[in-house]
Amino acid sequence: MLLKKSACGLVVVLVVLGSLVLRSAVWNFSSEGEPDASGMLVMPEKDILIIADAEVPLAGAPFDEAEGTVLPAEEAPADELFALLNEERAGGDLEALKVTDELNSAAAVRAEELSAAFSHTRPNGDGFKTVLKENGISYRLSGENIAGGFSTAEEVLKAWLDNEGFRKNILNPDYTNVGVGYYDDAEQGIRYWCLLFVF
Repeated sequence: MLLKKSACGLVVVLVVLGSLVLRSAVWNFSSEGEPDASGMLVMPEKDILIIADAEVPLAGAPFDEAEGTVLPAEEAPADELFALLNEERAGGDLEALKVTDELNSAAAVRAEELSAAFSHTRPNGDGFKTVLKENGISYRLSGENIAGGFSTAEEVLKAWLDNEGFRKNILNPDYTNVGVGYYDDAEQGIRYWCLLFVF
């Protein structure tokens, strides 16, 4: 299913054969885990989960009906998402995540890659975590939230928080740093979002 906002603010539900999906994963390299009955991979240490890919309704990119074009991206949607993310963590008495240029660069790469392969697997077949190494980022634990089709930082954060697995990534007290990526694919008319968490 695809949720698309109309110009008058009503939400129209469209059924599509190849709908986009919102996905999240948490990875821990120090142990191996086994999937449980729901398909979740539970890691033995710290009860860390790898969340199976799940389908979630997405909102369409903003459209200017008068001009017939997708509206241009703002300069700072990633900055807005970062601020909202830390507001949410503060509400749970969690420390604010720090951002680094290296993590933001890695998340920006991943956000753009989502337009070619909407998956935790990169277009070249590697897992998402390889982008961390490419950007000189060392870590003990990493996780990724991805989304496509949401127009604003508020919308994408709400969708992630409404899903138990994605919410766990956002509110994980072990994470200390985050990279926030945003890519507006004008050809597809879709905005892509990525959060890369590390500890």
